[in-house]
Amino acid sequence: MKPFNEIIHVDNEALSFHFNLIHTVFGQKFFITVNKDRRAFVFDMKKGDYGKWEIVGSAPQWVQQFEEKLDDIITKNI
Repeated sequence: MKPFNEIIHVDNEALSFHFNLIHTVFGQKFFITVNKDRRAFVFDMKKGDYGKWEIVGSAPQWVQQFEEKLDDIITKNI
């Protein structure tokens, strides 16, 4: 699968989220990067027990509020 991008509006900014599918020994996950306030943020999402893509590990609070939207974006693109 090719990487893909999606724009999400955060705090009156249009931020481009970059999604890359990674295959690991523990299964598939998405490595996601986004730039905000001249800083790069990275986090992973993995499919959870109920079939939804969930943030794994830590992510900024402003990203966590978009977890459901990120799940929708991934589902739409795979």
